Amino acid sequence: MVLSIEAIINGKAKQNRGRSVEKELMHLRRTIGILPGSGVQSTATEEEVTAICDKVLMERIMIAFLSGGDGAVHYFMTEYFKQAYRRFGKRKTPIEFARAMNRMALNKRSKLFLPCIYHRPRGTVNVYSDVHRMEGDLEDITANIDAANRIHPEQGTRQFRRVYVPVLMLYDKEHPKDLDHVQLMTLYADGFLYNFFSEYYLPKDRGGSSNMLTALKVVANSSASALLDRVSPRKGIPGTLYSQRYIYRILDEIEGEVTADDRVIIGRKEKRNALAIGTMGVSLYGLRPFHQMPKSPEEFQAYFKAGEPEKEEALDPAAYSFHLLAGNPDPLDIVWRIPNIYRGRPAGIPGIKDTLAKKVEIEQAKVLEFIADGSRHSDGKRVAIEIAYLQPFILLDHAPME
Repeated sequence: MVLSIEAIINGKAKQNRGRSVEKELMHLRRTIGILPGSGVQSTATEEEVTAICDKVLMERIMIAFLSGGDGAVHYFMTEYFKQAYRRFGKRKTPIEFARAMNRMALNKRSKLFLPCIYHRPRGTVNVYSDVHRMEGDLEDITANIDAANRIHPEQGTRQFRRVYVPVLMLYDKEHPKDLDHVQLMTLYADGFLYNFFSEYYLPKDRGGSSNMLTALKVVANSSASALLDRVSPRKGIPGTLYSQRYIYRILDEIEGEVTADDRVIIGRKEKRNALAIGTMGVSLYGLRPFHQMPKSPEEFQAYFKAGEPEKEEALDPAAYSFHLLAGNPDPLDIVWRIPNIYRGRPAGIPGIKDTLAKKVEIEQAKVLEFIADGSRHSDGKRVAIEIAYLQPFILLDHAPME
């Protein structure tokens, strides 16, 4: 089976904007274009991503090369799954179909195909780069694939080292078959984390600039506002920075029940300002809040039973858990414990519940606003989140095995 690549460029990614996207297109077409059956596309809308995902599915393109931020991976996984479900899974609910995807993809007689993802980080946060640890440039990668096609064309992507990442699915409990409410991701966050990114991605005309300096500014403003609030609770403070009570905008509390594997984490009448779920122990600006999850290619490979991810039992989503952090912490308590989070250790933040789980259910009065791999969404009041399937990521910086 000849290895082919479909390269998808997110033209909205930070490092792909303006003339950069044209340079990226030319670079990819010059290098990937030598591979039979490969193509390079630039996308700006979900409809364009959907069309490309359908092409990858029906033409059984083995590698999806994604140039963009973490949202590029999120949108590809979501749209690819929806296209696969529309064609092969309508008798089941989306989560039932997703749980069977790895098993179906291993069956040579199955029409379902699960491509390997390779992510070229061109966005703001780029958590998936932890999974790849990219070492080779694009010319090296293409040369390796070209060599693989000549050495063992029948083996396809099996010639390269891969890691499998558990993927979360969010769906509406009231409408479990409605694909419009389905989102796939490896990182979910709401509460102050959603508000943080809303401040982080402010338009430039409102003082926004998505970079490390902006991230530090939001943290500093929140901490200063929280400190002043302890000194002078809820009293108006003159000046531009605190006139809107910055801390209450960032730490907007949400009332509603959160359960994990039928255990109540946040009660129905309790309030939270944070809920984060992750399947990877990745770095967010150097911080590693999901300390119980694997954080490198080697750890991901060891995460699978007996290190044999091609065996059906090793690719059973039910065998794996995700890391859940939820509660109503004081921002100063978070700031004091940043060194622990940076080292990937248990932070011990008062007011935060830290646990492993397989399924989370959220019920609240207002519409849920959340982050999915860096992309902002709002959807539903009664949702569930659980591990759907295991997505293969290919380590193309390693030469094919002789």
